[in-house]
Amino acid sequence: MFADGLGLLTWTLRGLGTDLTDTVVTRRAHTLVTHGPYRWVRHPFCDALALLIVAMALIAANWFILATGVVVTDSDETIRRRSLIAYFPELLTIELARYPTLEALHQHAAAAGLRMLADEPASGSIPLTDDLIARLAAKFSSAMRLMRPEDHAAGMERARAGQAKGEQWLSCYAVLYYGRGDAENG
Repeated sequence: MFADGLGLLTWTLRGLGTDLTDTVVTRRAHTLVTHGPYRWVRHPFCDALALLIVAMALIAANWFILATGVVVTDSDETIRRRSLIAYFPELLTIELARYPTLEALHQHAAAAGLRMLADEPASGSIPLTDDLIARLAAKFSSAMRLMRPEDHAAGMERARAGQAKGEQWLSCYAVLYYGRGDAENG
């Protein structure tokens, strides 16, 4: 399992190629990576780390390390609720294709002998500031780089109108807790 985690991590880093950065800042010449592990998973780096954590917990015989059986992902509902889609609706099909469905996640968990113990929403809002508008204009989201220029321009108009109305930028995700027990019996 440890070797699998290292292998996935190596494959992920190689798949990023020149898009690998040492910061969270995206480069101007960035492209959306859709090959290697990114063909199936949006954040394979996180999956590799999860495998390594499980492997280290098994090696250390310390089950406390495994107590955080948490998956943070998007669902059809959270993607549709996001400000990114509200202001840039042309991104909906791209975003929906980037994430596995919740049903697929549950099936993979069941195949590993796990069941979902809880599903909690996680969301937050921030003001549509000039800085955020500038980041939107610079296409800070990797999916935005796949948009046609006229669609991006229309989305920017919607975002600026939202800013003028004092609207908030909403981000939201699904936090899923998996385990071998049930919610009542652990």
